[in-house]
Amino acid sequence: MTRLLLLLTLLCLLNTASWAQMRQEKVESSKTIDVPARKAWNLIKDFRNFPSLLPAVDRTEVKGRGSNASWTIYLKDGVVIKEVTIAFNNRDMNMSYRMIETPMPLENYVGTFKVESLGKDKCKVHFITTFEVLPDNRKQLMDTFQSVQTTFLNSIEKNI
Repeated sequence: MTRLLLLLTLLCLLNTASWAQMRQEKVESSKTIDVPARKAWNLIKDFRNFPSLLPAVDRTEVKGRGSNASWTIYLKDGVVIKEVTIAFNNRDMNMSYRMIETPMPLENYVGTFKVESLGKDKCKVHFITTFEVLPDNRKQLMDTFQSVQTTFLNSIEKNI
């Protein structure tokens, strides 16, 4: 019993040391597109549209809508990611969601979409990602999320 307690204590200390090295990171992208803001928002807010916006996504399974939504993303390479809405404002065209299951080496991922109208047929879409990561994984995840954001934003206009 003493050995088990010692082992558990050691594992907790090692885990705490790793957590102490975690750093908050942010990736933010935006794009002005020639599409009415409401049309862009309607496309973005429905995660069933992700396969057409991100080529790496095979399919999504969505439960609920708006502030009560949760979804599972199945990537073409077999990776499965689960996310839930944590804030949703249909009138102001913004939402935030949390990644709750992922094989990626990160913690506390939050994604935010904001759409702002720039007139009748023009809008600016913002995609913001924050997460905690160990220094060794920082560059890979920053590059990955930058690529995802760029692909996503470039796909909006093509899908309306």
